[in-house]
Amino acid sequence: MLLHSIDKQAFGQMLLSRAALPEALAVKGEMAFTYAELEIEIERQRQLLMEQGVAAGELVALQLKGSLTFIALLYAIWRLGAQAMLLDSRLKQAESEAMLRQVPPHYYVRAVGRHNPLAAFEDRIEVELVRLPRPERAPDPDHALILFTSGSTGTPKAIGRRREAILLDLYKLTAEPLLSPADRVLTLAPLTHTYGLLNGLLQTLYVGAVLYFPRNNQSAQLLETLREERITVMFGVPFHYQLLAQSPAAAPLEHLRRAISAGEALSPETHEAFYSRYRVSIGQQYGTSETGVLTMDWEGRRPETVGRPLPGVSLRDVRGELQAALPESPYLSPAGGERWQAGWFVMGDSGYVDSDGYVHVEGRSDSIVSIGGLKVNLQEVEAKLRQHPKVREALVCLSEDGARIEAHIEREPELQESELLAWCREQMADYKLPRRYCWSSRLPRTSTGKLLRIHPHQLEREEERLQRRLLREPETLTALWDLGALYERQGRLLEALDLYARARRLAGSTSEGQVLSHECERLRTAIGGMQTTKRDYAAALSKVVSIYCYGRSGTHLLKSLLDSHSQVIVSMLSGPVLFKLWQSEVDAADGRPDPQTLAEAIFAAFPGEFNEGRILEEPRMSGMCTLGESRDQLFTIDRVRFRQELAEIVTGAEKLELKLFYQAVHLAAFLALGGSCDPQAGELPVIVEGGIHFATHIADTERLLTLFPYARLLHMVRDPVIAFGSALHYQLRSGQATLYNLSYQLQSLFQSVPARAEWAEQTCVLRLEDVHAQPRATLELLCGMLGIRWEDSLLRSTFGGLTWWNSLTSEQLTGFTDRTVSKTYEDLLSPGDKDKLKRMLRVKYRAWGYERSAPQAVDSGVAVDSDESGRTKDGNAGDGEAMEGDAAESDAALYEQLKEPFRFEAAYEALASQPEAVRVVIYRLCMKLLAAERQADEQGRLEYKARLLSGAIRSASGGREP
Repeated sequence: MLLHSIDKQAFGQMLLSRAALPEALAVKGEMAFTYAELEIEIERQRQLLMEQGVAAGELVALQLKGSLTFIALLYAIWRLGAQAMLLDSRLKQAESEAMLRQVPPHYYVRAVGRHNPLAAFEDRIEVELVRLPRPERAPDPDHALILFTSGSTGTPKAIGRRREAILLDLYKLTAEPLLSPADRVLTLAPLTHTYGLLNGLLQTLYVGAVLYFPRNNQSAQLLETLREERITVMFGVPFHYQLLAQSPAAAPLEHLRRAISAGEALSPETHEAFYSRYRVSIGQQYGTSETGVLTMDWEGRRPETVGRPLPGVSLRDVRGELQAALPESPYLSPAGGERWQAGWFVMGDSGYVDSDGYVHVEGRSDSIVSIGGLKVNLQEVEAKLRQHPKVREALVCLSEDGARIEAHIEREPELQESELLAWCREQMADYKLPRRYCWSSRLPRTSTGKLLRIHPHQLEREEERLQRRLLREPETLTALWDLGALYERQGRLLEALDLYARARRLAGSTSEGQVLSHECERLRTAIGGMQTTKRDYAAALSKVVSIYCYGRSGTHLLKSLLDSHSQVIVSMLSGPVLFKLWQSEVDAADGRPDPQTLAEAIFAAFPGEFNEGRILEEPRMSGMCTLGESRDQLFTIDRVRFRQELAEIVTGAEKLELKLFYQAVHLAAFLALGGSCDPQAGELPVIVEGGIHFATHIADTERLLTLFPYARLLHMVRDPVIAFGSALHYQLRSGQATLYNLSYQLQSLFQSVPARAEWAEQTCVLRLEDVHAQPRATLELLCGMLGIRWEDSLLRSTFGGLTWWNSLTSEQLTGFTDRTVSKTYEDLLSPGDKDKLKRMLRVKYRAWGYERSAPQAVDSGVAVDSDESGRTKDGNAGDGEAMEGDAAESDAALYEQLKEPFRFEAAYEALASQPEAVRVVIYRLCMKLLAAERQADEQGRLEYKARLLSGAIRSASGGREP
């Protein structure tokens, strides 16, 4: 009689040992539970499920970490005759939802409340059972268990296991009495995956042995559990054995009889190191989620093999590829179905069965590639690379064009590419040699610890896709969440926590918010358990905004508003100067400069910022020496503190690359100004780069974007004609009124934003008028773009935490004020002059939302600065004239009008050595600029590609804040 034709409830009863005494120990984590207590807990959970409406044949998804609650619920589901679908508790919400869509269950059980993310096993956890809409299609009712593949080679696929298949696995494992009720079994593999479920949980309780769990998976805790609990059988993956083999507290394990490894190939080096320390030979097991367990080497007699096939297993190799007999396709959907053909499942591994019946697995069959007509096993190259004493882990793959071999390496800091290449040439034939080495702090892995066998460039493309989406929609919760999960898989925990925390803030009190709160706490605990240094923190500072000016448009004002925000670094240290410093001081020293000498070079490069209390000319130019309420304080970065912080960050770095140098200097300056860094705080600060300043400095922007590809480019703009008038006023007042400067300022009117079309997606335009007229609403939009929370400090104008007044060359004002908004520079620009300039710049006026005269701003009573420094509340010209916006309008009259002098020319002629040259130069320049402007394709203009950040609220509110 077929097994699945018997009563389904009997299946759940058959899985638990009938021979074990009720008082015998069954499971032990923090607490111990007997078989009788386990039966009571299973029955309690069964009753609860029945009360919630779970019936025979229905599918229940379980997403819980290893716990007594998980074990009891799983057996309870089966005793009801229902089906269980297991989801790894470490999956992110987006991953879980994808699986739930792939196989929709009737019920979903998940954990609620607080849990210890580092604990390998918790005794009891609080859960909630969610009833879901009845699925349109249900899995085969004879499938007792639904699992998902690990996804190590792509998207996880759903697998159905029948009741007889599960019992057959138990028969295969227990046909030879190698595990007895007297055994004390330690399992380190997740219970939601085939290895941990079959070998660890089901087999142990089926024979009546005792199942143990460690407090966590650190080597000290594993050894403590192995010794104190007198473990006799251990199930782990190669990572666990490597960890134990490297433990400094190693000593013989007197009671351990058998150690089994599965999941991926066990290297000979790990086998030998473990045996030499503990005198236990690791045996390997082979199988998959699709087939269940297939082979076993209990004794570890042949470590180069995965043992012999278990009873009832048929294995064969066809043209060097392993296949296992399987009566039907294991997949619930057509995906992957091509691997099952006529009763045989293609394992996807190359290998063979030797004359003694032992199975040799040589690696994934898709790891065999052809280079120049010669076959290369990429996993063989990986195995060889791992033999190098300074290589921690290796992933070998083909380059994206398929032309060469690439090696992605986790290494010891001192390992150099030249050393590894020389070693490889001694160990491998030339055609097997990797042609490119990529260093990685942590290679990506699946939730079970397997190397993620996806080309690293695919992960890079996924990161780029998510980052590009966040550039367009910075407050997209799912993109933040998904990118955080991607960073976590790559070991970038500080950046992952930053993204989870931002997503948590956006989610609020929703169910997603509760899940994200748990994710944040889990990562905080993990980060807290690491020895995170300030260098680690500096290296995670990848959020950068570069602020550019358009004329006198208030870039200094914007930096002063951001200055006191807890999630912003405003150091006033210019990127272009840092780039040159790195080249002269760091790169010249082969990336290993003396920290003290480096600090002195930085002090010399920035005398205005590291001024030791001396008033220098440079800070006078931007009002940095008249800070504070009494305007008698000076902006200065503490040299002693900076020197200490910089040395702590860079000392010991294997090589100080430009990116880390840039991050280190900004962080050290931030800390020297009184800031703080807490790796567990959550959201990371944004570095404000204001030194590039002009969009015409394309090479500097390119360099910045090479370091930080997803930096934001923020252009502060102003009504172009008024910005021009303000600049002329400044030149005349500060003694800089020359014909050259006048010509430069006129050309700047036609400056494009952004400077490169490929930067458009990450470029935003912020109008100075909006900052003044609607400070709160405008700055809230800026917070969204930068991914920072709102803080009231954004309404205060400071540097180094001290109140900032504008430049000494301007009227001494601070605050959002109307005092200068009425300045229309009539002494320099007549109404006719303004009309001519607006008509020349009609494309820019339309792109930036200045089609009509800007409304007058109102006094909000909140402090900032003054107009004459380019940092004030300002409207448009106030002349009430609408600009000419019709592109088809004839420019004949405009060309004629340009023959007439502008009003400002008289002031420049009075200062020029050749007054007559002013009119000639300005006329010719205007004609040239206008001709170039009209020849440009309006639809292709870069101004249209940059997002106007504050245009919507200005239109809605009429330019005033309520």
